[in-house]
Amino acid sequence: MSGRVMEFAPFRLKPDVSEGALLAAASRMQERFLKQQPGYLDREVMRGCDGGYVDVIWWRSHADAAAAMPKVHASRDCLDYFEHMQIDIANAGTSVLHFEQLR
Repeated sequence: MSGRVMEFAPFRLKPDVSEGALLAAASRMQERFLKQQPGYLDREVMRGCDGGYVDVIWWRSHADAAAAMPKVHASRDCLDYFEHMQIDIANAGTSVLHFEQLR
């Protein structure tokens, strides 16, 4: 039996974006997109000591996490959230990692 899955997505803010704006966009994405996805469990947005950030999303399974990924680019709330980050939106999923909980 497999454990829940952590989605780990590191990023940096764009220079002209405030942390408050990021968190507001993160909340909209969570309410309007993530909570609608089958298998979504929880989420944290975290700031590192180096000034970087990570979005941590917990899923029930790898299948649930994988099923949500293609829907991201069709979600205006997801795209708005990504606009706050120094990332290539077309390739936003390339730095996303998934880890299965062992214990």
